[in-house]
Amino acid sequence: MPDQLSWQVWLAVGGGSAVGGLLRFGIGRWLDGRTTAGIPLATWLVNVVGSAVLCWLTVRHQRIPLDPRLQFGLTSGLLGGFTTYSAFNGELVRKLQEGLWFEAGLYLAATVGSALSHHFGRGVVWKARAYAGGQA
Repeated sequence: MPDQLSWQVWLAVGGGSAVGGLLRFGIGRWLDGRTTAGIPLATWLVNVVGSAVLCWLTVRHQRIPLDPRLQFGLTSGLLGGFTTYSAFNGELVRKLQEGLWFEAGLYLAATVGSALSHHFGRGVVWKARAYAGGQA
């Protein structure tokens, strides 16, 4: 991270966050309360996709560093605005309050499991590249 963030980095984060939030809102409206096995699809989808893209960017950045404006604009900005822990947490608590224990457990397992699988996959890719001398 640069010692002093330029105004351009701040602008990239703010612009990325606005775009990410609008994308999340659009997906929420498009899926409009749809669920599968009690899992709110919009929140789950944005968190899974956001986690996967963040993992891909992290692996890519290890190999080819990004300009700080692009790096922070995409990660803290776009993906930070796109993903939503607060909506996940609220939906999970609501299910627990309604006594929907199985649905709450399934939602928790599906969300955390998909995030862990992305990070595990990133670790496998990183180890494979290191083993292959960076040529993987």
